[in-house]
Amino acid sequence: SSDLQRVTAVDATTVTFDSKIFGTLKQPKAFSNPSSWTGSGLSLPQTVTLTDMSALFPLQVGKSVRGNGTGVFQGTQRVVAAQCDVISTSNVQVPAGRFDTYLVECVYTLDANIATVRYLYWYAPAIGHFVAVNRAGSMFQLLSYKRA
Repeated sequence: SSDLQRVTAVDATTVTFDSKIFGTLKQPKAFSNPSSWTGSGLSLPQTVTLTDMSALFPLQVGKSVRGNGTGVFQGTQRVVAAQCDVISTSNVQVPAGRFDTYLVECVYTLDANIATVRYLYWYAPAIGHFVAVNRAGSMFQLLSYKRA
């Protein structure tokens, strides 16, 4: 199923948005991954504490951040290891337009290789957010945006 998300508030550290599927959600402003979202209606892992992904900024090819944390997954407390790397730059076309982006790869590993999930983010500095995400094989693209 598809989800349409609309940003409703932005402050110095947080973005708040409404999701047709998940309700009102909050995420860190500097960089977003679903394990760091909070809000009602989420089936995603909660209470994950990882290294602040804002350490990737300013984005530069070759920059990397690693971190560890914990979270409850399917009712069991798990250890999570994360590594995010700025892989390359590219110009991408999405429904919202054409953007110069940095490709950021994040790999999350549960309990020393029980499971590994790979996310790719195409982050557009011009709008301060990603314009496309491949989350474990599912692709998401920015449909539209406007500056407040």
